[in-house]
Amino acid sequence: MMLVPFSYFPYLSIQNLCKLPPADVAYLESQRSFDVPVGDFLDRLISHYFLSVHPCLPIINEAEFWEMYRKGVTSSSCSLLVFQAMLFAASSYIPLNEAKAGGAESILRMRDSFYRRAKLLYDFRLEDDCLQLCQAAILLSYHCSSEDRLSNASWLALAIDHARTLNAHHYYRDSSQAYASPTTLKRLWWCIVIRDRLVALGMRRSLQIPPALFDPFSWAPLQLEDFEDEIHASEVYDPDTKTQLCGILTSLCHLAVAMTMLLTTLYPDSGYKGVATDHRLLLTRAGDIKARLNYWEEIIWSYFLHKLLIAIRL
Repeated sequence: MMLVPFSYFPYLSIQNLCKLPPADVAYLESQRSFDVPVGDFLDRLISHYFLSVHPCLPIINEAEFWEMYRKGVTSSSCSLLVFQAMLFAASSYIPLNEAKAGGAESILRMRDSFYRRAKLLYDFRLEDDCLQLCQAAILLSYHCSSEDRLSNASWLALAIDHARTLNAHHYYRDSSQAYASPTTLKRLWWCIVIRDRLVALGMRRSLQIPPALFDPFSWAPLQLEDFEDEIHASEVYDPDTKTQLCGILTSLCHLAVAMTMLLTTLYPDSGYKGVATDHRLLLTRAGDIKARLNYWEEIIWSYFLHKLLIAIRL
């Protein structure tokens, strides 16, 4: 795989490189942490990121990214840490023939290489920006291996900490002192909520964002208006498909809400006691959980059935 120094791309930046001791810089250089792919292979990786990762985890503003990536706009920059994390997340979705054409020995080795580069950048504290640290940690929560089965949960915990530093869990409050726009914080926080539910469900673990920290029943999920600037700016989806994907993301937010009580019942926090032995409470909760999931199913079916009927009429 052909790699070039990150400085080859004017929009990539490292915040604290000048603060790093020469020995640490030399070590990171030896691990290729400052290097990224170039040419068509990089284009394919970025395209696969926005094709497969971004629709269900829109932590990056796609419109702003393509403007920066294609035109080399330097008024805004992308942290190398986030960029390496994006490549790591995208590497799971690139076809094997494309990976080998780009010089990779295998998908697994390529994925591990991108993960190691991003992790080293994070571990050496080359980034101070909490927003970019949070974005990178969310993407790195896709990592899980037989050697480190808690890796995804650990990265998710770091993402939550960075998000709370940004006050993202209070995105709906007065934003006059906010670090980022309310829409950016809302997208960031709901992506973390979705990841938290999916990791808990897939790994059979308790939630890291329980209702006591953030009650998803009380606030509107991600909607089409939260992505208005992206609809006509995507290079991988046409506007109609992009609109449909936003609808699917909204349904995923509703599912995350519907699953909250299910997950807190199945995998209660270690400090929570009494639920597993109170059978009457369990029966009551079971009925409530079923009702919430049925309600979600009815809403989603009616939404997509309505879209289908409109398409048929057209």
